[in-house]
Amino acid sequence: MSRTTARKFRKEDKESMLSLFEEVWSEELAGILRNMWAWKYETNPHDPPGGNNTCVLQRDGRIVGMMGLLSGLVKARDRTLPVIWAIDFAVHPDFRGGGFRLLGWAKKEYQDYLQAGIAVAGRPFEFYKKMGYLPVFSFSSFRNIMNPRSFFQKKNKSKGTILLFTVLFKSAAGFFSLFKARVKDDDLSLFPVAYFDDRFDKLWEEASPGYFFCMVRDKDFLNWRFFLRPGSGYAIFAAEKDGKILGYTVLRIKEEHGTRYGIIIDLFTKMNDKKTLQCLIARALDHFRSEHVDRASFAIPPKCAFYRNALIKNGFFIRNKAARFVASAAGHKDLEKDLRKPENWYLTAMSSDMER
Repeated sequence: MSRTTARKFRKEDKESMLSLFEEVWSEELAGILRNMWAWKYETNPHDPPGGNNTCVLQRDGRIVGMMGLLSGLVKARDRTLPVIWAIDFAVHPDFRGGGFRLLGWAKKEYQDYLQAGIAVAGRPFEFYKKMGYLPVFSFSSFRNIMNPRSFFQKKNKSKGTILLFTVLFKSAAGFFSLFKARVKDDDLSLFPVAYFDDRFDKLWEEASPGYFFCMVRDKDFLNWRFFLRPGSGYAIFAAEKDGKILGYTVLRIKEEHGTRYGIIIDLFTKMNDKKTLQCLIARALDHFRSEHVDRASFAIPPKCAFYRNALIKNGFFIRNKAARFVASAAGHKDLEKDLRKPENWYLTAMSSDMER
């Protein structure tokens, strides 16, 4: 009798998994995954000793489903726990129910891990809910229109409408600038980062107690995430004082349909170090201006008051809801109540596969 079983993947499964991914999605997406595979699943410094926890669904020796699980570490209250993010997902059309079997197997198998995912509204979100994941919050996308005329020109062909929107926007921006933080950075040195050294471990050690749930940002993970990623094209700046790193920001620029978007991928400093945070945001905006960016954005949980207030004071006054964060405490039932509270989380695009 034929049986469909879920199990942890083996290295020899790779080509079958990529072929399945291409069949379910597209040759283009499979090509991207092939290019990213070694980085994602073979070199992550936060993978467990036995290798990453990606799993497959097998039927009569044939792989009919796969779920890529990205490894990480989370500072959770007063301890550090491993986390798995469900990301690359594909199930053959003839075995659609296999998605529940895969996620159910992983949820049971990895009880020692916090388990997380990013889901858009609709079927993906409902899928996670049915599997017992908790809907924690929807990310808030903070936006700053840096070149209003150019931005509106690409969104609307009417010259009158463009002029009206530009005037209204500049008036609103002028009003909000009255409340903009005025920060002198004479005692801070802001410099481009070419490598995360031991000083960034010290930053994490000193800053992490101020966060409840937060991805671990040690130098090994940061170097892997930003310098070893295929196609890396980041601008990274750090704030330093007396040889000590006080914070950093990671920036990326992409262009779509003639519009240049500046994205803050990550921003991190000691909680309540307002001066450093303001200086880092100002440096990010200066970089975006020099690159003729039309719109800047940063996605964070909705109740990160420290970061939210700093963004607003720097002109990020347009906000909308983005993808949803779902999670399961798995075997850590003592954390479930805290996990449900959006105000306990600080996550950015560096955390999982939110960066596109």
